Amino acid sequence: MTKNTKRRPPVLVYAAAALLLVAAGVVFILNKWETHIELIGPKHYHVQTGESFEDPGVIAETRGTLLPFLHRKLNYTTEGTVDGNANGTYTVRYVIDNEKDPVAAERIVTVSDTVAPVITLTEIEDHYTVPNHIYEEEGYTAVDSMDGDLTDLVQTKELNGYVYYSVTDSSGNTGIAIRKIFYDDRTPPGLVLEGGGEVTVWLGSDFEDSYTAVDDADGDVTSSVQVTGSVDTSTAGDYELSYTSTDAHGNTVTVYRTVHVKEKPVNNDTGVEGPKVIYLTFDDGPYRYTETLLDILDKYNVKATFSPRPPTLPMPIACDWKRSAVIPCAFIPVRMTTQSSIPAQTITGQTSITRITSSMNRPESMRPCSGSRAAVPIPYPAITVPAS
Repeated sequence: MTKNTKRRPPVLVYAAAALLLVAAGVVFILNKWETHIELIGPKHYHVQTGESFEDPGVIAETRGTLLPFLHRKLNYTTEGTVDGNANGTYTVRYVIDNEKDPVAAERIVTVSDTVAPVITLTEIEDHYTVPNHIYEEEGYTAVDSMDGDLTDLVQTKELNGYVYYSVTDSSGNTGIAIRKIFYDDRTPPGLVLEGGGEVTVWLGSDFEDSYTAVDDADGDVTSSVQVTGSVDTSTAGDYELSYTSTDAHGNTVTVYRTVHVKEKPVNNDTGVEGPKVIYLTFDDGPYRYTETLLDILDKYNVKATFSPRPPTLPMPIACDWKRSAVIPCAFIPVRMTTQSSIPAQTITGQTSITRITSSMNRPESMRPCSGSRAAVPIPYPAITVPAS
C-alpha cells in the first residue's frame, strides 16, 4: 500500500521572503521625494539682434532619494520675456507651481548684434592693372543685417599687390575683404619721332635725329630704342629709318621715318639760298590799329615795312623806330611808279630815318608803293648823310 505525501517549502525560503518584504517596507518608508528643476541648454543664452528667442525650457520632476528611478513630472511656469529686436540682457525664470516652497531656475539671455557686415567684391572679366599704376576699382558692396547698405562707408587700402576693404557697423562689428590685384601690360611704348615721319635736310648739313619712347608701365624707355638705317647728308636722296621699342613685357612698336636730303633751294626774290621769304607791308598809316599791330609784331619778333602817309612821316618813325618789329624797315614817304625811281626814293626815306633815329640801319629789300610788284633788292649807292 502506497502512502500519498506533499512537499513542503523549506523554512529558509519563507524566512528570506519575509526579510525582503520587511526591507522593502523599510526602504519605502525611508525614501524621500525631492523636487528637481534643470535647464535644458546653456544657462547663458545669446540671441542675434532681429531674431526671436526659442526657449528650450526646463526639466521639472520629483525623484526618490533611495529610489531615483522613480520620478514624476511636474508643471512649471515661465516668467519674463525676451525682445529679439532690442539689444539688452534679459532674465527668464522657471518656477514649479505646485509646491509650498516654489523651486525655480533662471536663464540669462543676451540680445546683441555680433554679425559683421558682408563686403561683396565685383569682378570684371579680363580686368587688369598696368604695373606701377594704381589699381582701378572694379566695384564692391557692403550690407549689414541691422544697418543695411554700408557701401559708402567702406575704407580701402592698396598695399603690396592687394586691396584691403573694411567697414564697421553701428554695433562695432567690422567686416573685411581682400582682393588680389592682377597685373598685366598689353600696350607697347608710345614712340614719337620729333619732326614727324618725313623730314628734309639740306645737302651737306648735319642730320640730328630726335625721338622719345615712353611706356605706360616702364616709363621712359628712349634709351632702349633700336634705330635701323642711316642718313648720308653728303649725298642727295631719300633715306628710310626704322625705330623699334620693346617694353619689359614684350610689347613692341615700330615706326618709320623718311629723310629727304636735298640741295638748298634758291629764293627767286633775293637770289639768296634759303627758305622762302614773306615781306609784310602796311600802307597809309599811322591809324588807330598801328600800336596794336606793332605790339603783335614785337611779341613774335616779326619785321615789317610801314609806308606812312605824308606829311605824317616824322611822328610814327620817331615814336616807333626803337621797336624790334620796325628794324630794319623802309619808310618811303612818297609813291614810286617806276623801277628807276627806287634808289632815289630809298635814299630819301633812309635820309629821313637817319635824321630822326641817328641810325644807319638799311632794309635789304622793299616793295614799291601803289602796286603789286614783288619786293626787290635795293642797289644802294654811296649815301652821304646830311647834317640835321
